[in-house]
Amino acid sequence: MTILLLAIRKENTQTSWIENAQACEQVIFATKIDNGKVGRFMGWDKGGARARATVAKAFESDVEDASTMLQGMTSDDITNIANGTNTTASKALRAAAVDHTMANGSFEDRMDVLSSLKGVDTSIKQRAIKGSFAKGDNNIIGNKFGDAILEDKIDNITDLENMAINNAVDGNLQSEHLVQNGAATKWLSEAITNSKSQQAEDAFIQAGDIAISNANTAKNMNQTIYEALSAHGVVAENTPQNTSSSNSQQNNQQSNSSSGG
Repeated sequence: MTILLLAIRKENTQTSWIENAQACEQVIFATKIDNGKVGRFMGWDKGGARARATVAKAFESDVEDASTMLQGMTSDDITNIANGTNTTASKALRAAAVDHTMANGSFEDRMDVLSSLKGVDTSIKQRAIKGSFAKGDNNIIGNKFGDAILEDKIDNITDLENMAINNAVDGNLQSEHLVQNGAATKWLSEAITNSKSQQAEDAFIQAGDIAISNANTAKNMNQTIYEALSAHGVVAENTPQNTSSSNSQQNNQQSNSSSGG
């Protein structure tokens, strides 16, 4: 539709400014028609959609080819491509490296990738965001990080740390979140300490107390998680459940001593 309207009016050096203005109006009008209700009904908008789909399919093919190149690289090499440290890698190779890192890298590796995406192609941002959600990173840094990345609001790792702190302050940090990944819990623990946010500290302690005293979450703890919690004073002996149990035992001992005397 747009092409037909453009063909009707041939531009040349003698064309008046009025005719040029009219030509522009026709192009704009045609574009609106293509994407409007009539255009969609007639199928005029499908050409653009098919073109975009073709480009996307070709790119995915390039990414698949690039992924084979990763097989001969070290994990550090792949991580450096994914987080943009390697600035010479192609777009397809970086996309492949992002896929690999988000699926197989550590929590810190994923955070490095997420914090490096400002100004990067949207297709790569979306891959990283999807991979991060799949790993449950949103339980630590909150659910808003995806939009922030797409809007180029994440400049560095500090921005992600601030999002994690705000997520805790907003009451979204749960006990089960602290036992899903030791590295993530340690990262959050250190971020809260550095932030000096009392609200985030209180939220972390509250979630930690529940995590360490509940059998369902306590069984998933490892040494890294214990150390991250203890850095904020959360230890098994100090939890309400254990304190109550300890007091009960002391009362029983005192009762037995009294009856025996």
